[in-house]
Amino acid sequence: MPQLKASFANALTLSQHPVLPGELFLLEIEQTEPGWTGHMRLGLTQLDPTSQLPLYSLPDLSNREDSWICAITKHHNRLSIRDAGSNNHLSRRRCLAGGELDAMQDVEYTNGEEGYDEQHHEYVSCLTRLSVGDHHIRTSRGLVPRSVLLPSCFSNSAEGFSGQLPLATDEGSRIGLIYLPQGGDYAEMHYIINGEDQGIFTRLLPYKDAPLYAIVDVYGTTKRVRIIQLYETMSLKMACRSVILQRLVPEDIPLLPLPPQLLQYLLSYDA
Repeated sequence: MPQLKASFANALTLSQHPVLPGELFLLEIEQTEPGWTGHMRLGLTQLDPTSQLPLYSLPDLSNREDSWICAITKHHNRLSIRDAGSNNHLSRRRCLAGGELDAMQDVEYTNGEEGYDEQHHEYVSCLTRLSVGDHHIRTSRGLVPRSVLLPSCFSNSAEGFSGQLPLATDEGSRIGLIYLPQGGDYAEMHYIINGEDQGIFTRLLPYKDAPLYAIVDVYGTTKRVRIIQLYETMSLKMACRSVILQRLVPEDIPLLPLPPQLLQYLLSYDA
């Protein structure tokens, strides 16, 4: 649980284990402290966790080629997806420098790109592409309920949620990242804030070069964050169900030549 003690910085930490391709890394802002400038930063790095870490993620890592970090801002709902095209390097540098990216307006994807809906000519969220039914998303380590991506005030509510999402930098806000291999040596990296895909941060993540660790910079008004544990040790039965569900759409499950009790178990994602 990374936490600031008596400063606005000096709270840079890396995940204990590398983040795997297709694995979702998620944290929640537990405490904020007004009066400081800036907010937490989050990203991926190929730094060795045992090496000496810099005092700040930005700008100390902004000139390196082994770290991909973004400063979270109050209105960080959707990164500009100009970075999916020819402006990829420019947008990444602006984010690494701590600048606030413009809200997504005009999307200019070209046909054939991953995440592009050719029929409707629009960007398709990575969460939509990874969806299993209406309530789960598929990750490389198993199914994850979509509800855990929501702010704690919503995800813990038995009555569901309604109303307006909090700002990305508010207490209870949940911020995550995931990278998805696209063939070849590179992957695309996404930020997910309060259950919303923020667009493609970069398509040029060299995920095969070295292990990628999540890097968290508890900075500015962000006082304390906690890691959301998404993946617990599963029983063999749960592991088998997860593998089956990752390879089938829910509509095909009733067609499997299995006893009714097993079919019911496969369809009861929350069991």
